[in-house]
Amino acid sequence: MMKIKKIYISAFGGLKDFTLELNDGLNVVYGNNEDGKSTVAAFIKAMFFGTGRSTKNLAESPRQKYTPWSGDTPAGRIYFENNNKNYCLEREFKKSDSTDRILLTDLDSGKPIEIGESVGKQFFGVSSAAFERSLFIGNGDFIKDDAAASEINGKLSNIAVTGNEDVSYKKIEKNILSARTKLISKNGKSGSYNEDLQRLDELNARLKKADEDAKEKLRLNEEETVKRVEFEKLNKEYNKLKAMRDSEQDFKNREMLTEFLDTKRSLDKLNETLTLKDGTVVNENFAQKIEFALNKYNTSADRIAQIEQDIESIKATVDLQGKISPEQAKEKIDNLNGEIEKLNQEKSDFEKEELSLNAKITDCEQKLNYEQNRKKAFNPVFLILGIVFAAVSGAAAVMSSTVGAVFGVAAAITFFVLAFVIRPKNTSGIASAQNELTALATRLADIKAQKNSTVEKTNNINADINKLSSVLQADSAVKQQLSQKTELLQAEQQKAENAKSELLDSVSSLGSIDNTEDVKNILNKLKQKTEQQKELKLKLKTESQFLGNIDYDEAQKKLDSLQDTDAFKGIDFVKVKADFDKISEEKSISKDGLTEIETRLKTSFRNSENPEEIRREMLSLKEKSDSKKAFCDAADLATTVLEESFYELRRGYGSELEKLTHNIFAELTDGRYNSVNVSDTLDISVEQTGVFGTRELGFLSLGTTHQAYLSLRLAIAKLISPDNSLPVFLDDSLAQYDDKRCEHAIKFLQKYCLNGQGILFTCHNSICEIAEKSGITVQKPYK
Repeated sequence: MMKIKKIYISAFGGLKDFTLELNDGLNVVYGNNEDGKSTVAAFIKAMFFGTGRSTKNLAESPRQKYTPWSGDTPAGRIYFENNNKNYCLEREFKKSDSTDRILLTDLDSGKPIEIGESVGKQFFGVSSAAFERSLFIGNGDFIKDDAAASEINGKLSNIAVTGNEDVSYKKIEKNILSARTKLISKNGKSGSYNEDLQRLDELNARLKKADEDAKEKLRLNEEETVKRVEFEKLNKEYNKLKAMRDSEQDFKNREMLTEFLDTKRSLDKLNETLTLKDGTVVNENFAQKIEFALNKYNTSADRIAQIEQDIESIKATVDLQGKISPEQAKEKIDNLNGEIEKLNQEKSDFEKEELSLNAKITDCEQKLNYEQNRKKAFNPVFLILGIVFAAVSGAAAVMSSTVGAVFGVAAAITFFVLAFVIRPKNTSGIASAQNELTALATRLADIKAQKNSTVEKTNNINADINKLSSVLQADSAVKQQLSQKTELLQAEQQKAENAKSELLDSVSSLGSIDNTEDVKNILNKLKQKTEQQKELKLKLKTESQFLGNIDYDEAQKKLDSLQDTDAFKGIDFVKVKADFDKISEEKSISKDGLTEIETRLKTSFRNSENPEEIRREMLSLKEKSDSKKAFCDAADLATTVLEESFYELRRGYGSELEKLTHNIFAELTDGRYNSVNVSDTLDISVEQTGVFGTRELGFLSLGTTHQAYLSLRLAIAKLISPDNSLPVFLDDSLAQYDDKRCEHAIKFLQKYCLNGQGILFTCHNSICEIAEKSGITVQKPYK
């Protein structure tokens, strides 16, 4: 026999530190709406069976619904007796049933008990769904659940035939059908056997595809070998001609190589002056960090100066309050606000012009950079010399001087070539851009100075306004403001000290520096050098890209090799270029063909399979499918026999369930109905005494319907627990009853629970009064 002795709720829903002690027989627990009656009932079920899967629907998620708003962890204990042994069930509700902390203790021995399945299943012998439809009776109709109905039917049939609810013919049939339908479904269109057949069809198609892929891959591999030999031959000739072609370009690029190496040497020399003791080379980021720390310190210092100025202004205000009336102060403030409006307009005009000048300076800097990297189309000096020598050769020819004519032609050609190879920079364009940039920078500095002057005037006028405004304030307010400014000054002075320490730490790697003025001087020099460093790096990158991303060692080697002009003798660069263009085209065509084959080999057969592996899989799968088909044939024969047996069993226990339901229903309705029918899905129909014809519950009153379902639930509970060994839980199950129905129900439940235990939660005083008249103690534990 099982009975609940005591319930303790640490926190669950709206209940906290709640205790309820229960007795044998029928217990009536009273509480108003929202007191927590249903919460206790839900707590009992959750303690034994958990809350099931979580869902977004709050009504279907007890774990979410009964989580305390206070944030406390839902938890509690239930003390109960089962078969003359005392137990304590303790549970802390976490995120899910699987993560809950559950402790079941044998109080007689003090030892914990291992829980092999859910505690409810272990002690009540039913699942959570079946528990809700048998021993746990709520306020409402019998909620249909095919799985629960099947489970209850199974238990009742086992009890009726064998006296043991764990011996289930229905369960055996279900297990066989479950295993059979996994292989071949009822409609014969799904199941693992059909999946095997489909799989065999798929494997046949894959085998055909795998064989075709294997043949095509072999052909492409042979074609790739031929193409690769052809490409390697063309590539070798290509590299040879490329080296000869590149030597001409190197010859023409001697000046650029020289300039590239000079830029590198300039950068190395500059980096030497920026190298710290640990070998680190200072760069723009290093200077920016120092500038950030310096700005932070300057900002704090400026704030200190401003606060000190405010303090002096407040002190002057104290003096001023005795020298000027509030009316005079207000008049002066109005005049000064007018001046501020004019100054703000001037400042806005200056800022617009400053923005325009910055944009022009950016354009001018880009123009200067362009002019510095651009060279003249030709060298006018060499071009004039070429013209002169051409004239000399012509004169020599007229004078029949063959030697002079040949010399003149050779010299003229040389100077013409040099005129287009050695080109000077466009100095006039550079000078023009620099002059324009200087003029713009001068104008920008003038505008900034005027704007700063306007800002300073505005600040001074605002200070005067603040002084005059303070005249209008109470003396105590001025003193309070002075005290606040003094505290702010002290705090800002501490910030300035911290900022100064941070600033000096940022330059500690540059040497011993102990004042901010030295930092400013060092920072200016660093910024100049890092800016120059940045420009040299950019120039070096541009020159390197022009030379084909050449490195410094290669550039030096090429420049050294170019000193020997004999290396270029005998090379017909025109023919070399023509041959190179031709071989490049042939190489590209060959490369495209090779790439196409390689791509096809990589992509076309990426998902190709081994035909032999597919054949082995097909053989194994055929053996398994044949075995499954043989099992299904045997299962069909077995389920036919079991199904016939089950309906025979239903006739055995169905009449007992109907009899018990009828007896209980007759007592609850004072004999108004002479028959009750219960279907295998637990639907109810009744026949009224003296009135012909069976009626479904939908034709009856709501109160009678509730009496019928209460009768069914109690009958099921009685069959599951014939000796009343399991407690029955009723959550406001009599809410829809009138006084007369309640009186019959209370008397019946008192008798029903005489040798067991029942727990009835209610919010109706009338039910409590009826219970007390029947000698039942009514508990009112809710505060």
